[in-house]
Amino acid sequence: MRVKEISSSVRGTKPLYRQVEEQLREKILTGVWKVNDPLPPRRALSKELGITRITLDKAIGQLIREGWLYANVGSGTFVTRPDMESKGVDAGPKRTKSTRIGVVLGNRTYSEPNLALAETNDYFGQILHGIRDALIHKNVDIRYLSIDYGGSYNDLKEVDVQGWIVLAPTLGDLAALQKLDGLFPFIAVGISSDYASTPRPLAIIDADNVQGAMQGVRYLIDNGHSEIAFVSLAIDHSNQYDRYRGYVEAMAAAGKRVDPRNIVLYPAYDVRCWTSVLDEWLLSVKQTEAVPTAVFSCDFNMTIAVHAALKRHGLSVPDNVSIVSFDDSAVFAYMTPSITAIRQPAYDLGMRAAERLIEIVDSGQMIDDIGSEKLPTELVVRESVRPL
Repeated sequence: MRVKEISSSVRGTKPLYRQVEEQLREKILTGVWKVNDPLPPRRALSKELGITRITLDKAIGQLIREGWLYANVGSGTFVTRPDMESKGVDAGPKRTKSTRIGVVLGNRTYSEPNLALAETNDYFGQILHGIRDALIHKNVDIRYLSIDYGGSYNDLKEVDVQGWIVLAPTLGDLAALQKLDGLFPFIAVGISSDYASTPRPLAIIDADNVQGAMQGVRYLIDNGHSEIAFVSLAIDHSNQYDRYRGYVEAMAAAGKRVDPRNIVLYPAYDVRCWTSVLDEWLLSVKQTEAVPTAVFSCDFNMTIAVHAALKRHGLSVPDNVSIVSFDDSAVFAYMTPSITAIRQPAYDLGMRAAERLIEIVDSGQMIDDIGSEKLPTELVVRESVRPL
């Protein structure tokens, strides 16, 4: 069997994360935030504390795990206390049923099937935090497993769990997942339902990739750009393809022509090939004097690669070429220039996937047509777009 369990131990947290955690805990201890009070909106709170949203999410996630806070997707995050039961505080219905679920990591999802490394990734780390926080008071044991290259999702049938959360399967994985549909409950995170609709819709949680891409491309168009390149170096992931759809739809809606020379695609997520692909593209457009004024790049790592490639070819951001990235990261805020990005609700994706899986497991039966759920994205404006 090519499925193996991986360690759930993780690396130490960053000092800033711990500092924020202490500040928030102090607000509870001093009565600034009282039991059952909702926390301020996270965007406003991160601005008040002068930190990134990602740092705030990590601090809040730890306080949820410790029992100081509890969160409900769609309702918000609320104050509780570790000793709330002895104080008679109602934290919602208690779940006595013991459940074991699996979370699938692997080379298809992350370059190294190692939980500690995945925790450091802005996208997968936040999803994993969301899963744990949703289940912290639910009497659930989580097993983290990986599928090596050459392995199969069919091997999951041999693992003793009652349901699965599958992270970022590729388009090539759909056939295997559809064969498993109906054998045991699972939720797929980070794949579009549009490509998972036969023979029936799979249970899916994802960001609204089409609308997010449209939002980013419209921002470039609103700033005067019409020659906008699209870079996706992993088009075999359906959410990457959805971002391409959003790009095309935004360009069409604004009456802008899509220049085939500025569509840069690569099939698989293989960072070893990106430098040569981007260099070949930039050499070509420079020779034909068709360098775009802006680039919409499809994820954090791709944006870093695009930024480096532009620099190698003597093109500065944003003076020569503007950039908008799909996927936000704390790193972007500290780059020169800082990078405008579409932020995914990664933490909420993890929470919602875990909540829905437990609903299915507790129902005691397979639920037909559970379908997909798309969560909204957010445009984070920084310095990488120059108005024309």
